[in-house]
Amino acid sequence: YVKGKYTSLFAGFIPADDPQYVILVVLDEVGTKEYYGGRTAGPIFKEIAEGILRLKGIPPKPESTESDKTQN
Repeated sequence: YVKGKYTSLFAGFIPADDPQYVILVVLDEVGTKEYYGGRTAGPIFKEIAEGILRLKGIPPKPESTESDKTQN
């Protein structure tokens, strides 16, 4: 542990309904004020995931709408 030094990460699998790939993005010593994984590594994960899906010919899932979400 080093005070003021951060490692950010974001992990996930794609496609969500039939996982075939695991992606882990790790950024060591993030040099910005933003160091949370969702803000730093998340966008990189998205680019990698979209590239893999495109190369493999896996169509993107349509965006969910408010009516698709379960109400609690």
